[in-house]
Amino acid sequence: MKQNIFQSFSSPKYLKWWLVVECILVAWLINVLWQYKLERQVAIDRYQHQEQQWRTIAHSLNMLPQDFPVTLLKQNDTVIGMHMVASMSLPQWSTVLEALQQRFWLMPETVVWQRHNEQWRADIRWQLLRPSTLKPEINILPFEQRAYRPHSGELISTVHGASSAALIKVNQKELWLHEGHWSPELQATLAQIDQDFVILQSAQGLTQKLYMTGLNTLEQSQKEY
Repeated sequence: MKQNIFQSFSSPKYLKWWLVVECILVAWLINVLWQYKLERQVAIDRYQHQEQQWRTIAHSLNMLPQDFPVTLLKQNDTVIGMHMVASMSLPQWSTVLEALQQRFWLMPETVVWQRHNEQWRADIRWQLLRPSTLKPEINILPFEQRAYRPHSGELISTVHGASSAALIKVNQKELWLHEGHWSPELQATLAQIDQDFVILQSAQGLTQKLYMTGLNTLEQSQKEY
């Protein structure tokens, strides 16, 4: 019986199928190794490209104009971020921020906006990221493109003194805001603080009175920006 089993395994038909299986296994193994080699080469090329971009960024940082209102944040002689404080109109801010975003990989850490008539003062701190395939595109302008009027809120309290402030509740979140400060939650500047009400002003110039009782009176300013 053993001899019959051995003869069946040694038959030309069985050896033929065994050879086919071996060829399939070898082809599969070659394909796996080839894919692995291609993936490794792609990873190496990506790394070299990112390193070249990083060197270009480092060179660009050193070539920034001295009068450009950006302070480089360093750690152990390595640039890790940027800090920018300046006052401009919104179109100027849009141009500057777009230029920075095109040249560098930046992630905003803190953004504070204040409005002074048609000028916007910003205090922005960015983290400098290493180049990657996708560049973060984050709009940090002080208002949404379609936000024409301030968002609703509830005035809780006002404080008057050397620095007037108001406590406003927006979507169950309480915010202390100073006069002249921009609030992303309200999509408005706190233009004026009175004893019983505050005046909010949207980026387009629309004003809204927010009373202590929560009653809002909407008034449209004659001037739009």
